[in-house]
Amino acid sequence: MYIIKNGLIIDPQSGFNQVSDMLIDQGKIKQISKEIDIKGIPIIDASNKIVAPGLVDIHVHFREPGQTHKENIHTGALSAAVGGFTTVLMMANTNPTISSPEIVKQVKESAAKEAIKIETVATITKSLNGKDLVNFEELLKAGVAGFSDDGIPLTDTKVLQEAMNLARKHDVVLSLHEEDPSLNGVLGINEHIAQKIYHVCGASGLAEYSMIARDAMIAYQTQAGTQTDTSKPETPAPSQSVTPVVPSQPQVTATPQKSEVVTPAITSGIDLPDVAIPTAMASAAYVKHWIGNDAYTHNLLSHRYGITAAQLDGFLQSTGITYDSSRIDGQKILDREKSSGLDARAIIAIAIAESSLGTQGVATAPGANMFGFGAVDNNTTNAQNFSDDKAVIKMTQETIIQNQNTSFAIQDQKAQFLSTGNLNVAARGGVYFTDASGSGKRRAAIMESIDKWIDAHGGISEISKELLNTSSVAMMAVPTSYSVSRANQAGNYVAGTYPWGQRTWLPVWTIYG
Repeated sequence: MYIIKNGLIIDPQSGFNQVSDMLIDQGKIKQISKEIDIKGIPIIDASNKIVAPGLVDIHVHFREPGQTHKENIHTGALSAAVGGFTTVLMMANTNPTISSPEIVKQVKESAAKEAIKIETVATITKSLNGKDLVNFEELLKAGVAGFSDDGIPLTDTKVLQEAMNLARKHDVVLSLHEEDPSLNGVLGINEHIAQKIYHVCGASGLAEYSMIARDAMIAYQTQAGTQTDTSKPETPAPSQSVTPVVPSQPQVTATPQKSEVVTPAITSGIDLPDVAIPTAMASAAYVKHWIGNDAYTHNLLSHRYGITAAQLDGFLQSTGITYDSSRIDGQKILDREKSSGLDARAIIAIAIAESSLGTQGVATAPGANMFGFGAVDNNTTNAQNFSDDKAVIKMTQETIIQNQNTSFAIQDQKAQFLSTGNLNVAARGGVYFTDASGSGKRRAAIMESIDKWIDAHGGISEISKELLNTSSVAMMAVPTSYSVSRANQAGNYVAGTYPWGQRTWLPVWTIYG
């Protein structure tokens, strides 16, 4: 057991980003809090360092065996660890090539001595000859993670077809170099630059497109499947057994408490180009959990019925953030949900993502809000014109309703369109954040963690059928005490059903104890 103190803990999945302490017990994260004080156990001072999950590199050349004057497994592993990589995947173009169980065994014996996790692929063809397939079954039993001829394209269509049939049979990945050598000149230089500056034939885009098209059709015919850079594979686990816990259980006393594991999860795997912007504003006013599959696709002006102020207070305390409770607490969040129509869980998520609940950046200025509203890139002080209460309402009316930002998924999509110059603002509305790296997903992950906290701390009361089936256009900010059996003053209800967009902050990973 030991404590990592004062590190900037960053979790891309949940959006957690704060200087905190981390308690490690038997290789697993047991607690994350602003301060952890347990006498008699070792401390690692991570001041001015980032504490994060290990990075994974799926394409490295460690050159062992046979080319160790360039690199070897030991020096490569050390370099990877210094750069924050805890898992790497070796290519097979060694000397001899990794084409037999014997060479796989040799590589694995060397890799086992290193502190990071080292996997290897085998070649697709024997000694990279492009003609004779290796024995897939033997090599998989020996422990390879996949197959690749690395930078040598498989030009023989029949050989590739047979390889894909084997890949499908054994449920294993092939990594292919997609470039037709017959259409290329000097590799590594774009053809236009090569011709204009160096007056030679360079690498052709057609060489890539033509081979990709061929191989995609072979994959379709063999039912082997394809995986591109736009796919969303599961996040690889670091080499050591570590279970991120965000946030920790609130610290009631100085005595260490057993923390509750709250694991935010976003599992929709949605492709942003497939996200449609609704033409109507109607949706259910109250839902059991989410509109759509999860928080990412959820209409953020639909609410989870019956959330209590105590539940929200408990979650806020569990984050370990030293926020101003006179500025935000469970009751204030519920009040803001009623006045604006925004999901209480989204209010928290935005406030954490934008300013860590008002403790960072512009939000600390007098009169400024914790939601980043009004803090445009060329005038961040403009946020001081909008208090927290005013910002929630203005953000709902302008960003969500007027600019058609119906979900975090749509916000991410529009940010991506903006980054490539393809956002039609007149037709689709503007964006609230310009970060195209998945800012919406990180906010949705926080919402998921809040929802799980609520389930673990009393849950909610049952929703009546009348409320469950009511449109949010007719009843957006109806309080939880609403009853269909009595008259209600609806003059101040806010109609509309559009969720937040946000501005930008995103950090990445790098420290190893």
